[in-house]
Amino acid sequence: MKGIVKEREDVFMKVKNSIVCALVFGLCFVVVSSASAFSLFNRDVSKAKKFMKAGMYPQAIAVLEKRINDEPDDAEAHFLLGKCYILTGNLSGADARFKSAVRLDADYGFKIGGEYRRAGSEALARGDVDRALRLFGKAAGYQPGLRKEIAEECYREGMARLNLSLLQAASFYDPALKQRIARECFEKGKSIVEAKAGKKDAALERGEARRIRRYLGIAYRIDPSYTGQCRKVLLDASMIKGDANEQLMLLRAAIRLGNGGQEKELTRVVKALGKEFKKHKVKRRSVKNELERLPKKYRTMFANVAWPPDYKVYRPGDVFYFKGKAGEYSNHWINPVPGTYSEFQVKDGKFEIVTRSGRRFKMGKYPSELKEDYKVFAVTDCDMRILFKPAK
Repeated sequence: MKGIVKEREDVFMKVKNSIVCALVFGLCFVVVSSASAFSLFNRDVSKAKKFMKAGMYPQAIAVLEKRINDEPDDAEAHFLLGKCYILTGNLSGADARFKSAVRLDADYGFKIGGEYRRAGSEALARGDVDRALRLFGKAAGYQPGLRKEIAEECYREGMARLNLSLLQAASFYDPALKQRIARECFEKGKSIVEAKAGKKDAALERGEARRIRRYLGIAYRIDPSYTGQCRKVLLDASMIKGDANEQLMLLRAAIRLGNGGQEKELTRVVKALGKEFKKHKVKRRSVKNELERLPKKYRTMFANVAWPPDYKVYRPGDVFYFKGKAGEYSNHWINPVPGTYSEFQVKDGKFEIVTRSGRRFKMGKYPSELKEDYKVFAVTDCDMRILFKPAK
C-alpha cells in the first residue's frame, strides 16, 4: 500500500514540474517577443532620428508615419513627425502631430514650444516676418514662459527693420515695451528733423524723409498719445527743402493725423509749402501722383498757391479793364462762363483777341460768344474794357 501511494506522489510531482516548466517557458517567450517588438519599434524611431540629423526629412517622415500607423500611442513618434513637418514647411501637419503628442504625454508641450520658437527665429532670419509671427504665436501658446524672450527678439529685429508688425508683436508679448518703443521711435524721427530744420542750405534726403515717416508712423500706432506730437514733427519736416514728392508725402501723413481741431495750423503749412514750390519752380507734372493723394480740400488750396491759375473766370456783370502798350498781352487768360456775351468797348487804340488754341480775331471780327479762354493783344497803345453780359 505504501508503495502505491509513493508511486502516485512521484507521478504528481512530475506532472507539477512539467506544468511549472511550461509556464516558465511561456512567460519567457512572451517577454522575449515583447522585447523584440519594442526593440523593433525603437529601431524605427532611432532610424528616423538619424535621417533627421542628416537632413533627410522625407525619409524620416516615411519611417515615422509607419511607426505611428503601427503604434498610434507613441508620443515621441508624433513629436518627431511634427518637428519634421515644421522643418519642411507643413505647419498644419505639424500642428496635428504636436496636438497628438501632447494628448499622449503633456510633458511634450515644453519641447513643442521650443521647436516653434526656434522655427520662428529661423523664419525671421530669412526675412519671412509673417511666418515668424505665426510660429512665435504657437510657441507662446505651448510655452508661455517664452513670451518675454519672443518680445525682445521682435523688438530688436523690429527696430532694425523699422517693421511695425514686429514692434506691435513685441508690445503684445511684453506690454512693458509699448512706451519704450513709441518713445524711441518718436525721438529718432524727431532728431532727424531737428538736425535739418532752420539750418541754411540744409536738405532732407529721400532716405531721411522715409525714415521720419516710418519712425513716427510706428510711434503713434503703438501709442496713440503721440499722435499730436507726430503731426507737428511731420509738418515741420515737410517744410524742409528736399525731394518734392517726399515733402508732399510728409504733408499728407500730417494731414491724416488731423482730427478737425488743427485746421488753422494745417492751412498755414499747406499754403507755406505751396509758396516754396512756387519759389523753387517745382513742375506740377513732377508731383502729379502725390498731389492727387492729398485730400481734395488741401490739394486745391495747395495747387492754387504753388501753381496759380493763368486764367480768371468772368460772369455776367463782371468788367475787365485793359490798358497796354503796343505788343503787350493781358496778364491772364479770360475765361467767360458758358452763356456769357463779351462786349468790347475801346477808348483808344487797336487790339486783337488771341485764343488759347492760337486763333486770332481782329477788332470787330470776333464772335459775340467766345467759347474758349482768350487774351487781349495790344496792336497799338490801347485803352479798353470788356463788359460781360448774359448771351441773348
